[in-house]
Amino acid sequence: MKTLANVIKKWKILLIINLFLVSTLSFSANFEEYIEFNPALYEVKSREITSESTFLHFELPEETSKMTILLERNNSTYKIYILNFKSIYKLNSFWYNFVEELSSEFNSFLSTIPVFYGRYNGLLDEDVLYSWFIGIDKNMFVIIGPDKNIVEDLKYKVDKFR
Repeated sequence: MKTLANVIKKWKILLIINLFLVSTLSFSANFEEYIEFNPALYEVKSREITSESTFLHFELPEETSKMTILLERNNSTYKIYILNFKSIYKLNSFWYNFVEELSSEFNSFLSTIPVFYGRYNGLLDEDVLYSWFIGIDKNMFVIIGPDKNIVEDLKYKVDKFR
């Protein structure tokens, strides 16, 4: 009887994880589609896609594309970075280094379901930083700005963009 309860518990956990992954990962836009991201109430200052070797002060793996969208709201600037990696493994490796540098090694492991999804929120200098990745699309998102509520709003809008 006890083993049956354990099996049912494991299946429930797997079902919850699958539902989470399907709802989070299946419906995201392709990297190139984000160039059209134009949220209401924000003024787009610039958009660009580059293949630079650095992001903030981090070295990017080869063949990583970086999209930068600068937005303005309430006389403050907000930055959205979308990084597209050539492999999930390069994305995961970069993610661990990124979070460890901004926070701690412990947080870098707590912040992710390896290969599938990761999320880290914190401060970068005086600004609020929200970051997450979607492994199946090999995309990592970072939003930086001075107001937490506006950064949260942008995260919500990026998540809902299709």
